[in-house]
Amino acid sequence: MSDPINLQIGGEIAFSPENEPVVITELLNPEKYVTQYLGEYLKYCGFASQYPNFRSIRIGSAHPLIRLAFSMLEDQPVNVELFPSITVVFADESEGAVMLGRNQSSILWSEADFIKVENLRNQGALYISDANLARVHAALVQSHQIMGIQYLTTWEGMLTLDIWSENRDITLVLYDLVKGFLPLYKDRLSQLGFAIGAIRGSGAVNVNMEFGKILYGAAVSTSISAQGYTCMLQLPLVTIEHVQANLDGQAVEGQA
Repeated sequence: MSDPINLQIGGEIAFSPENEPVVITELLNPEKYVTQYLGEYLKYCGFASQYPNFRSIRIGSAHPLIRLAFSMLEDQPVNVELFPSITVVFADESEGAVMLGRNQSSILWSEADFIKVENLRNQGALYISDANLARVHAALVQSHQIMGIQYLTTWEGMLTLDIWSENRDITLVLYDLVKGFLPLYKDRLSQLGFAIGAIRGSGAVNVNMEFGKILYGAAVSTSISAQGYTCMLQLPLVTIEHVQANLDGQAVEGQA
C-alpha cells in the first residue's frame, strides 16, 4: 500500500466591516443610581427645610477635597458651595463566585431580545454603540435571529458614601441619615441587580485642615455584588472581502 498523500492546506478569510461581530456588555457601576436615590431620600427627609443654612447638599462622584486641591494648585478661590457634600464611590472590585468557563453559554437573539436591550441601553444599564445597535437591528430585520456567545460574571465591590462639612453637627446628622438610606433603598437597588451587604460606619472622626478651613468627615460603606454579562453577537454573513488559500505552498486568491 502506498503512503498517504498529505496536502499542506492553510487559509485566511477577511470579512467586510459589516460582518464584524458586535459586543454588548452590562454597566455594573451603581454610583449613578445611588446618587439619584440619595438625593431623593434627603428630599423626603426634609433636610433642606430643617437646616436652611445647609440646604444645598452636593451629591456626586467627584470628591470635593480633590477640587479643593486643584483650586490651590491653580491659585483659585475656594468654592464654598462644595460643602456639605456626600461623595458616592464604588471601588475595590473583584470577581466573585468564579465559575468554570465564566459560565459561558450560546445565545440566540430575536427581535424581542433586541427591544429589551435597546430599552436597557437607553436607561444606561448596557453599553452598545449607536452604530452597532443599528447593525444588530438591520441584521434581525434580514434574518430574524442572531447567534452569539454570552459570559456571566459576578462582581463584588465596596460602595462608600463619604460625608464632609464645615460643621461637625451637620456631618453627624448627615451620617445618621445616610445610615438609614441604604436599608430603605436596598430593594430598589436589588431590582437593578445590585445586592447590598452589611453596612459599616466610621462616625464623624475624620478632620481635614489642609485647605485653610476645618472640615469634618464621616463615611458609610457597604459591600455590593452584581451579576452581569458580556456577549458577542455574530451577524449573518454579508460579504467576504478576501480569501487566501495555501494549497501545497501555492497561494490561491479570490473574492466572494
